[in-house]
Amino acid sequence: MKKLIPLIVLILFPFILLSQNKIQISEDYTTILVFPSEIEESILGNEQEYLVKPSNNSSSIGKRTLRLGYIKLDQVEKNTNLTVFTKDGYSYEFSLFYTKKPTVLNHYMQVDNSAQNLIKSNNPSSKDIDFITAENPSSYYSEGVQTIEAKSISSKDPANPNQLYDSNKMGYIKQNCAKVNDLPKLIFRTFEQSSNIKLTLKQISYDRDELYFHFSLENKGGQIFDVDFINSKLARGYKGVSTDQSIPLTPLFIFNKPERVPGNSEHNFIIVFEKFTINDKKELQIDLAEKEGERDLLLQINNKLINNPVKL
Repeated sequence: MKKLIPLIVLILFPFILLSQNKIQISEDYTTILVFPSEIEESILGNEQEYLVKPSNNSSSIGKRTLRLGYIKLDQVEKNTNLTVFTKDGYSYEFSLFYTKKPTVLNHYMQVDNSAQNLIKSNNPSSKDIDFITAENPSSYYSEGVQTIEAKSISSKDPANPNQLYDSNKMGYIKQNCAKVNDLPKLIFRTFEQSSNIKLTLKQISYDRDELYFHFSLENKGGQIFDVDFINSKLARGYKGVSTDQSIPLTPLFIFNKPERVPGNSEHNFIIVFEKFTINDKKELQIDLAEKEGERDLLLQINNKLINNPVKL
């Protein structure tokens, strides 16, 4: 039997390779991926040098499009992988390779290019926590990022947090968000203001392998503030001076995501990331834009705040 295992691997290896779509990426060209269905989520292996950006266009085509790029940090050319999930349940596997000039720039995916359909396969329902998913179809920000309303948390898990984290990690994180949302402001002088709209970082907390960024979006004016999108990215910045070099940083999900903030009101929300640290030459940027308006905000968060979060 042991002698048969290598033979089986050799037979199946070409089929494994075929399940991954090979894509050439360059720093001088933008590679486009177009999918047959709207994109639910994209997961990139090397987020330091490879870039994945959703389309700025919120049309039906824009929601099915990804743009790929490359930032060369050193002389070593690295390859990586990309997984894309679409809303019809299909997953697509890609191997990304650096090249100076790609032979193909536009790739039009078909269902036949997918690895499998997760909806038609075993789809265990979560019994550990009840929550309502709150979606904003008009926003192009991180369409695969799960957002939930603060009032929708209702745990049915045992009191042991280790059991909950192991069996339902996302449910555990959502319970933490409910706690963080009630905590007082600990960080001062970190805010961005445009006209009567103010975005404030209230505190950064951590628990296990996740960072919780607690924000307040305040509307001191009379007009309603409608949120178009929220982007998060790591950018090169030193002593308050930012550059155009940035890498998207995709959160795990957003708790109580703001969509509309009435006049003279305040909205608290939390963005959760997998834990990370940065040096003093980088910063986290939170880009929040107004829909059909110009009261846009860009909040810059330095490494000292990120590298010294508060324990939950």
